[in-house]
Amino acid sequence: MEEPTTDRSHHERHRALTIHGKSYCNSACVFCIEKFTGGEQPLAPRKDETRALILEGRGKYNMLYFMAGEPSLHPKIFEHVELAKANGYRHFGMSSHFRAFADPHFANRFILAGFEFFDISLHAATPEAQEVVNPIGDDGRSLAEALHGLRNLYELARRHGKRVAVTHKIVITQLNYRDLLPLFRRTYRYGVRNYILQPVKAAGLDAGLGEWLAVNEDEFMPFVNELLRATEGSGAEIKLYGMSQIGAYQSANLMQETNLIKHVHRKTTKLPTLNLHQGDRLIPDTVAPSSAATHQVTVRLPTTHESATFACKEDQFILNAALSGGVVLPFGCRMGSCGMCTGRVVEGEVDRADQIILSQEQIDSGFAVLCRTRPRSDVVVVTHQELELGL
Repeated sequence: MEEPTTDRSHHERHRALTIHGKSYCNSACVFCIEKFTGGEQPLAPRKDETRALILEGRGKYNMLYFMAGEPSLHPKIFEHVELAKANGYRHFGMSSHFRAFADPHFANRFILAGFEFFDISLHAATPEAQEVVNPIGDDGRSLAEALHGLRNLYELARRHGKRVAVTHKIVITQLNYRDLLPLFRRTYRYGVRNYILQPVKAAGLDAGLGEWLAVNEDEFMPFVNELLRATEGSGAEIKLYGMSQIGAYQSANLMQETNLIKHVHRKTTKLPTLNLHQGDRLIPDTVAPSSAATHQVTVRLPTTHESATFACKEDQFILNAALSGGVVLPFGCRMGSCGMCTGRVVEGEVDRADQIILSQEQIDSGFAVLCRTRPRSDVVVVTHQELELGL
């Protein structure tokens, strides 16, 4: 592979307010949690709620980021950006399928509006595979359309003397886990140097669809490692989101999250539940033996008396042990950055590994991101504390 000029701007220590949008998407990705789900999903904030969130985040965040529902088609996106600029936000980004950017005039609006961070959501390496992942009846031509949009965005940024940083996000499913390296190459050739690999959360989908797409770490990690080995020295930087990373090849390309990310949905009155039977485990079935001491971890809901107890070794993160034991807790990045797995330790002692999202005051109050916390005694943790952080 040719040696690129690496754009590391996606890995600066930004503080991102991430707005999850309503679906304006004109694709039909088979794993879309908005369209192909049998359960209730978090709703997008209303226009007035989004405005309030932007104003409340003044001074806390320096980036406004839009994801889900194809933000490029959101009718109020430029209005939200102007409000954010007037209130001190300096960086803007979005996650997109990039098909709309095949129109250079449309793409130009986003460059001139100040967008510099983009995630291209591309999950198939060939037109045939694209038609399976994104079945919109175009024989997979949407793949070429997305790559055309990627090329447009880079060229327009060059013409305007603007910086853009594009991350290729790959959702790993049974459909594509053997094709991670070809997927990488589809966008690398155009200049992409930042990559996110994230396994599908199939438990949120209709049962039959979820079973079709679900993939365990034992299945996909050999192919992740193949990618990490093959691309070492390429100048690319790769993050492994939403997985335990147990057994991952420690490539020089492998990055951990450095940005603080606050995800925002519409507020809901739905009470949290502990799922003891269904959910995305996303943990290897076989883990190397350990002689570390074992403790009992009890997780308890904040709104009811429902609880669950499982064993966790001192060299094991609490979230990983919960998932291995069949206790399905909320989680996102599993890098200590997004706060979705935050709990509050009310009994016992823990060791908190490197994390980003918690302040020392919050740590002193007992908060812990469970993806980066190990037990040092038997512990009791109140779960579902993300909203209590007040970020």
